[in-house]
Amino acid sequence: MAGHDRRAFSAFELLLALALIGLLLAVLLPSLGSGRSALRRMKCADNLGHVYKAIKARKAEGKDFRRIAPSVWHTKLLPYLSDDNVFICPADEAPTALVENMHVQVRNPRDGFQAKIPLVAGPWVIKLSQTQFNAAKSGGGKRRTAPSYKPDENPRVYWLCIEDWVTKSERDFKDLQIKVTEADDGAVTMEFTMGSTPLVHTLYSGDDNVLRFQEQMKASGQFKVRGDWNSYGLSASAVALRENSRQILCLDYEKQIAKVDDRVWADPVPPFFRHDGHANVLYMDGRVELRNPQQIRPDCPSTAKQQWGQQ
Repeated sequence: MAGHDRRAFSAFELLLALALIGLLLAVLLPSLGSGRSALRRMKCADNLGHVYKAIKARKAEGKDFRRIAPSVWHTKLLPYLSDDNVFICPADEAPTALVENMHVQVRNPRDGFQAKIPLVAGPWVIKLSQTQFNAAKSGGGKRRTAPSYKPDENPRVYWLCIEDWVTKSERDFKDLQIKVTEADDGAVTMEFTMGSTPLVHTLYSGDDNVLRFQEQMKASGQFKVRGDWNSYGLSASAVALRENSRQILCLDYEKQIAKVDDRVWADPVPPFFRHDGHANVLYMDGRVELRNPQQIRPDCPSTAKQQWGQQ
């Protein structure tokens, strides 16, 4: 009986096989990545198509989208959508969170002075990761300059530290401190720490509904709010634009409201152009088209007029 030939592969043959496999991967992987990008881009465009249908459905009931409070426009469309995830672009790694729409109203009971403080990093609010907050708390002292937010290993847990009254002797951002914990569905849990301030604080939602009075913030340990992530920005000019026009209604964006004077437009390619340097744009006539920054930049007079309706 003849024996079987069990000759092993030579080192050269193994190297040749590995080289061929490497060559095939080099050829196929870019196309696979490109295919995934295309699928994300198409899903995003489909999302915006559903947004337009929801706006039309709401209008059919006599509720014009122009009457929606801009900061919560997407939540008003949820009853007309079968899937809440329509507002999440699959290419967006950091959708806008619910907290960014809220604000704290500060009132001085002695003279009636009132101020509205949005819960976003700015002159009156500093945002800190848990690590940064722990370091600031242990270091003590006053914060004359707001540190830049640096996310730690858990970016969905952070602090918003509010300064409600600036004097020469005080700028410690301890008047109201809010610990925010975001869940996967966009819901948030808020924990409040009140400082020794004579002013009265009230927490409002984006559509100006009271969420918490000062007494409640002092008394309750936690406050949970249902949330919804959002990857798209409604044009701030939309309320003044003509229906069925070729002007921007909504687009890939990093805030709830897309404004022509946002500082983000200073970047050659703003971060929300997340589809290989392009953004999906929903127009007033319902069409969704892929645009590069040059085609819709509002700091260019011609595109500001044609795309955004600016005069």
